[in-house]
Amino acid sequence: MIFFTADLHLGHANIIKHCDRPFSSAEEMDEYLISAWNSRVRPNDTVYILGDLIFRNTASPGSYLSRLRGKKHLILGNHDKDWIKKADMSQHFISVERFAEISDGQHKITLCHYPLMSWNHIAKGSYMIHGHIHNNRDAMYFPLMREMSNLLNAGVEVNDYRPVQFDELVKNNEVFKGGTGMATTNKELTNIPESVEDELKRVKAELAAIKQRFGLDKQEEFLKTHANIILKEFAAMLHGRDCKPNMTPDELLLAKQKGFVVVYGDSDDRVEFVGAIRAEGHTNPIVKDRPAGVLVLSEDGKLLDDKSDLYAEYVKKNRNVINVFYCSKDGINWVFETNIPHETFLTYDGGYDEEYSDFDDGYARCMVFELLALK
Repeated sequence: MIFFTADLHLGHANIIKHCDRPFSSAEEMDEYLISAWNSRVRPNDTVYILGDLIFRNTASPGSYLSRLRGKKHLILGNHDKDWIKKADMSQHFISVERFAEISDGQHKITLCHYPLMSWNHIAKGSYMIHGHIHNNRDAMYFPLMREMSNLLNAGVEVNDYRPVQFDELVKNNEVFKGGTGMATTNKELTNIPESVEDELKRVKAELAAIKQRFGLDKQEEFLKTHANIILKEFAAMLHGRDCKPNMTPDELLLAKQKGFVVVYGDSDDRVEFVGAIRAEGHTNPIVKDRPAGVLVLSEDGKLLDDKSDLYAEYVKKNRNVINVFYCSKDGINWVFETNIPHETFLTYDGGYDEEYSDFDDGYARCMVFELLALK
């Protein structure tokens, strides 16, 4: 099994007051944290520690480390620089790094002590697990973090003071970010002053007015309504548009959130990628009976330079290749052929007109695919 934890601060008496931990002394805290760790972790389990394991300790680092079960990987935090000089790190840790990218077999995960706003494969649904902020929800950055469901806090205050598995981490962070209290606290919020409640109501009312003024309330409703849209339904939404899909800002945001990539011809020598990625590919003028261009994407959605070795390798393996036909197939200006799983939709010169549908083959057969489909 794989576990995650952060910010134990073993040996640090002041952390009890700073983070309102339910312990009377550093000794009591240390014993509880070690016992809680060993009640879950077995010797062959893997544990990723997202920094600040020990701080301001009087006991030797080894006296803690020798008691903690599992195959331990340490991601260094800002409070780890002193104690690691006094410990035999190779004896207690499989790896010691400042940053790591791993997979648990189901999810791609970036590990860093500090929370990041962007990381590798974020557009493809990867996760970022961090520590450092403990149970602080008053910082100016917290409202932004709250909106990022794939940014997960492994701090012990948020996770019942013990290492947790990925699914537990997700659930605990939903509680932490949801404003209903820490997933781990033994205390309840009571007797909130009326003045605070009144201020919260005022702020919420102002926020609602701002959203309405700038149309954000309608955008939220649109995104909520289409939260479960699948690729085929999204393609159907775009079917019948004018030459270019001319997607609305709400549709572009929805595509980005869902990881959908829309591909269409923008002129006689340019192909546009919008949605989860934003890119522009160039093709040749009309080339009869063969592709006007061969566009190749990396696994994270970047267009490869057609003069690069990687481009040649991908073409040879027919990996993430899109053949672009312009005015040379089916009487339609643009046609895309690829082995990337996708859906197609037609655009029309001047938009779809049912009266002429029997003989109007369309202007372009555009495509949409999921970024996760790239390999």
